[in-house]
Amino acid sequence: MPSTPPQPADTFIGGFAAELARGAAVTDAIAFGQRATAIAVTREGAQPSIPHRAEVIR
Repeated sequence: MPSTPPQPADTFIGGFAAELARGAAVTDAIAFGQRATAIAVTREGAQPSIPHRAEVIR
């Protein structure tokens, strides 16, 4: 089953907020959130599809 509809938005907001908390610039945090979301939507499930930071920064 593909990811649930709210999951991509949750992944984006989580990645965006985490990067802002790490001190990233807003544009960099947006890009991180976008990359995290792009990975997440290729996987099944809601929580299991959310990538770890190391996967996103590769």
